[in-house]
Amino acid sequence: LVYPYYLVSTFEMSSTMDVEKLSLPKLDEEIKNLAQGKEVDTLFHIYEHLLTSPLGEENTNVTQWTGFTVDDQTFALSKPTDTVDPIYGDPVTQKLILGAQVSNGKVNHEDPAISGEGLKIKMLNGKEINLVKKDGKLMANDMPVKNVFSSANATIFVLEYFLFVSDSDICEGIDRIQKKEGVVHTPWGSHPYEEK
Repeated sequence: LVYPYYLVSTFEMSSTMDVEKLSLPKLDEEIKNLAQGKEVDTLFHIYEHLLTSPLGEENTNVTQWTGFTVDDQTFALSKPTDTVDPIYGDPVTQKLILGAQVSNGKVNHEDPAISGEGLKIKMLNGKEINLVKKDGKLMANDMPVKNVFSSANATIFVLEYFLFVSDSDICEGIDRIQKKEGVVHTPWGSHPYEEK
């Protein structure tokens, strides 16, 4: 399987990663509504799915946040078409994606630091994104930013590809779902899951 990822780094999951909750900032309805019009609403579907799982919780004390995500088309290209979908069906994959795409605090895309050395933003997974202008283009860890939009409490940076999420992360999510269901789904049919 080949997925359209720009592999910068993979998010390493420890055995405790599966049971620890990801504390997400309060979901901002204004930015969610803006995202729908810009075809960037998959992030919010994942956000809502994770909040209904045992691996996510909403921190209502954190009302401002920043997202570094991809558009709906890029999300669609990353989803397997011939098997289960871990982006919607696996809370561990959802937690990994949101941990890599969300940070507490609202970033102003016109912050003067971006034009200089860059502005370092710590994501919920602990990784850093350096937001900087290079040759007049806004970049996040050398990844071009395609679009930026903001509400009173949130800013979304739309990237060309994922940061900190790899195709192996998606494949591991597929494996978790198939193991849980006890069935492997392929284009040629389904068969019982066998431990690797």
